[in-house]
Amino acid sequence: MEKFNYDVDESKMLDIILDFHNQMKEALEIAKEVELPDISGSIDNIVYCGMGGSAICGDFIKNLLRDELSIPMEVVRNYSIPDYVNEKTLMILVSYSGNTEETLSCLSQGIERKTNLLGISSGGELERIFNKISSTRAGIHKHIKIPTGFPPRTAFGFIFVPLLLSLSKLGLTLSDHLNDVNETISYLEEIAAAHHPDKIPNKAYNLAQELCGTIPVIYGVADSTVMIAHRWTTQLSENGKILAYYNAIPEMNHNEIVGWENLIDVYKRISVIFLIDNEDSKRIALRRHVTKQLLENDTDGKPFPAKILEIKSKGISRLTRWFSLIYLGDFVSWYLAISYKTDPTPVRKIDILKKSLAESV
Repeated sequence: MEKFNYDVDESKMLDIILDFHNQMKEALEIAKEVELPDISGSIDNIVYCGMGGSAICGDFIKNLLRDELSIPMEVVRNYSIPDYVNEKTLMILVSYSGNTEETLSCLSQGIERKTNLLGISSGGELERIFNKISSTRAGIHKHIKIPTGFPPRTAFGFIFVPLLLSLSKLGLTLSDHLNDVNETISYLEEIAAAHHPDKIPNKAYNLAQELCGTIPVIYGVADSTVMIAHRWTTQLSENGKILAYYNAIPEMNHNEIVGWENLIDVYKRISVIFLIDNEDSKRIALRRHVTKQLLENDTDGKPFPAKILEIKSKGISRLTRWFSLIYLGDFVSWYLAISYKTDPTPVRKIDILKKSLAESV
């Protein structure tokens, strides 16, 4: 096979993806330096505020720690916070740039309600506001600064690791998960080498070829891998510049499954991906099996979708297994962008939207 040409990646997105394990290592060192008191006895709930990749990181944490958190956690993707938020709430505010207007709006409301505040950003207005908060203010008001210069969607490790370890230091998790983080870092390093364009054909490249020319629909599991399915869709949209959609089993079995009936010619341009993890229950596995059979059973005995693919997580710990799926999705989105002869990094429509919003203030 001739050498794979990816000159279209002018902004060097591949370099960032390949270096993800080093990002995790750097994030771990940042996290270790964060000093926080145990507040487990004084917190009633957690409200996580963020948009885009920052919000998905909140979903990841919420699902990852579903067996550990003894208080409810809500992820807010909007300008306002729930009415129940008060001085016994831990508000986590995440914006890679530090200038996300929805998150800053939530921060302003959190300050008014005297909540405990934990912020993560590379700087911006979020850091400036945290620096202005009086040191005599009751409760937690800690800002964690992470490196700048990355497209926000590529900074998942910089956000996730300090967040996970901070929740541990605050006394809100059963362990510090350091062993799992280190296992994940080692796994990511191995996978980076395996998915490099120099190693074509590889799993990510092959998946991208299967998906090329179709609209991907990714099905995860509720309260579990559904947030990874969501991450896949956002990466496919931002990197690959294509539409993609996601849903969760069992919820889609109660509505969306019926939608695969009319518009057959359209469905033949759709590819379906099922994300599978070894913690999926037997009932979930059965539902997935029957759902796949239903999608394969049209009048000609051929699938409605162009492709039906199953992707299984790899690794020992839940953290490593879920990161294995996230990281694979990052590579697939990159390979798809190259297949479409598109530079993965620029997000022109987002930039135009932000400029228009700024001009309207």
